[in-house]
Amino acid sequence: MKYCTKCGSPMADDDIYCAKCGAASAPSQPSVPQASAPRPMPSIPAAPTGPAQSGKGFGAKWKQMKPKQKGLLCGIAATVVAAVVLVIALGGSNDSYQPSSSGYSPSAGAASSGSASSGGSADITKMQVATALRDEIGSKYDTADPDSCRYDINKQEKQGNFTYVYGSVTLYDKYGKLTTGWRDDSGTPYRTYTVKINNSTGKAVSCEIK
Repeated sequence: MKYCTKCGSPMADDDIYCAKCGAASAPSQPSVPQASAPRPMPSIPAAPTGPAQSGKGFGAKWKQMKPKQKGLLCGIAATVVAAVVLVIALGGSNDSYQPSSSGYSPSAGAASSGSASSGGSADITKMQVATALRDEIGSKYDTADPDSCRYDINKQEKQGNFTYVYGSVTLYDKYGKLTTGWRDDSGTPYRTYTVKINNSTGKAVSCEIK
């Protein structure tokens, strides 16, 4: 049921005019459902923010160290450096020779006490000694390998037209192990030698290993 908009009398839903006052009835408007309010989106909790991570590099660790720890670390570093310098210094002061594929070759470093001064003549002397020792070891010893043995020059002196070179030789087999040089394993791997060089020709005339 509806009501007249002019006099308020009741009217049927399909009446166009009011039966009492004759006023036209306003067409009924279909009710429009009200739109429901949008649901609020659930809020996403913000990611927790913690304290900034401390640096993990050496600089950060160094700042966190106590003075005693810093002093200990510096002392260790200084000791390592000193040891390296000492090893280099000792390694450069020996006059050892080790054979290469083409015979004996001098190692880098200064000559030992009593040996010739550095220079072309000293190198020639060393090569003559190396060649003489190589030949003597190869012909005298059964198990020693001439290309694996090592020797040192301890002293050299001139007598007339000859130069005598004295030193020590260590015998090794072809596997790089110490050997006495003999199959019965008699004697010692550590021996001394004397090489006699003719100053006029620059060649070794004799080599004796004891």
